[in-house]
Amino acid sequence: MSELSEWLEPRLTGAPPTLRERILAAVDADGDSPFPLPCSLLSDHLRDLAEQILEDVKNAGDSAVALDLLAADALITFACEALAESDPGGLAEIK
Repeated sequence: MSELSEWLEPRLTGAPPTLRERILAAVDADGDSPFPLPCSLLSDHLRDLAEQILEDVKNAGDSAVALDLLAADALITFACEALAESDPGGLAEIK
């Protein structure tokens, strides 16, 4: 398990198993992620993972993408959490 997965684990408590697995699969697929990262960079990295999932969904052309959309949403939420930990004022700058 990567350190990023370990950071996510407590945040995934109570998540449906399929969603938890999808999020961790996105992290594992990104095997080269530098971690530990400062929370501000962690936020950017989690957002990038979410954007990659969304790009894959766009290119899939399949209507069965609900789990991917939920995973991307969760990663964006975790990105906001990481940003709030490092720079609460930075949340106001998100567009």
